[in-house]
Amino acid sequence: MVVESIKRKCILKVGSNVRYFPNVARAIELIRKGYVGKPILFRGWIGNEGLHLLTKNWYTQKDMVGGGTLLDNGVHLIDLIRYILSEIVICSVAKCYNLKWKFKDIEDNALVIYELSNGCIASLHSSWTEKSGYMYFEIHGEEGYIHVDSRWSKATLTYGKSGGEPMYEDFTRCPKMSYDAELEDFVKDYRRGFHPKPTSYDGYRAVKIVFESYRSALLNIPANCFDGIDEELYDHFVKAFNVDEPYIRVCKHGR
Repeated sequence: MVVESIKRKCILKVGSNVRYFPNVARAIELIRKGYVGKPILFRGWIGNEGLHLLTKNWYTQKDMVGGGTLLDNGVHLIDLIRYILSEIVICSVAKCYNLKWKFKDIEDNALVIYELSNGCIASLHSSWTEKSGYMYFEIHGEEGYIHVDSRWSKATLTYGKSGGEPMYEDFTRCPKMSYDAELEDFVKDYRRGFHPKPTSYDGYRAVKIVFESYRSALLNIPANCFDGIDEELYDHFVKAFNVDEPYIRVCKHGR
């Protein structure tokens, strides 16, 4: 699909409304202003208790859905890691489990560790047995830290510097407008002649990282998540479309 969109120079956008959560958007702003300094560690989890599996049977059929919670939920944190920090290049460790739902070849919990092109390490837990859903993550840098908390329908942000008092922002009472904000960005970018984001390349990369993580879990070995194919596709993409900001992380083969 990505290759075809490039050939035809037709816009192909993927959805990632998590980028537009107010506390996530504020965290992105702080990171890009250099608040934490050089990022060194990302730690997060995402998921729900899997009640949708009782009514949406296609989620339980691997030939239709492609994977379990890592593809369903984890893909959003993978997108945020790439968007906020850097490209994911290696899946160091991946483990997939069937702790509750016992679906054949579809995990209800997954734990992974990634290496990023900027030297940062990211650990991720995705779950279909998490009753407190939906998402929580931390970013630690050489100068400061940021905690994004979207559990129990709240939306808060805690951040601070080494040795200082933490600061706290609460967006819980803000209207749930992430889909609206993403659509507004789509229209704005399109009218200005830019390819809307997240792009098809972002979607392709996130899905590839998930499937390389599955391969790592199956074979119990590290997996390369970025190769020459990804680099070549990136080059073709940026030649075909105008890009408003460097949200696609340039990365040379292997690192």
